[in-house]
Amino acid sequence: VNELIEYHPETLVAIVAALDGDTGIIALISQADQEQRTLDLLRGRGIATDGIRFFMWPAESMWVQDFGPQQVIGDEVRIVDFEYDVSGRGIENQLPMAFAATFGMKISHCNLSMEGGNMLSNGRGFCISTSTIIDQNTTRGHDVQAIGRILHADFGFDRWSHVLPLAGEPTGHLDMFL
Repeated sequence: VNELIEYHPETLVAIVAALDGDTGIIALISQADQEQRTLDLLRGRGIATDGIRFFMWPAESMWVQDFGPQQVIGDEVRIVDFEYDVSGRGIENQLPMAFAATFGMKISHCNLSMEGGNMLSNGRGFCISTSTIIDQNTTRGHDVQAIGRILHADFGFDRWSHVLPLAGEPTGHLDMFL
C-alpha cells in the first residue's frame, strides 16, 4: 500500500475492487496513517474493507514482490524466506520472518539469493526465471542443477526453466517482460 496510497490511489482502489472479497488482503504499510487513509479511500468508493488486514514494516521501497514473503500453498500455507541481497536494504530482507511470526505462519529458509520479481509460477509445479538467478548464486556455490534442486525442495517446483533477461534492463527480472 505504501506507494499506492501515496501516488496511485486509483490503482489501489481498482486492485481491491477486482478482488471483490474473494480473498483476504494483507496490506504492507510503513506509516501508521496509511492504514486509516487506505480504509477511508476504499470505504469512500463503497468497497468493503472487512477482509483487509495491515502489516506495519519500515520498507524502503514499494517492490514487496522482490523482498516480501513468498507463500507456498499445499497441505498448509507457509512462507519461504530467501536471501534478498540488495545493498543497504537489510530491513527488507527481514520482512518475511516478521510477517510469518505476526500471522502465525510456518516459515522455511531457502538457501538461494534472489528477488521475487524474477520468479513466476503457474501454481502447478512449473517455475520460470531469468538466468540472473544463476549469476546470483554461483558465488554461493550453486550450479544450475543445484538451483533446480533447491527450488524443488523449497517451493515444490517439478520443473524450472530459465531465459535470458532483457538486454540492458538493470534488474534482470522476469516480471519486467513476462
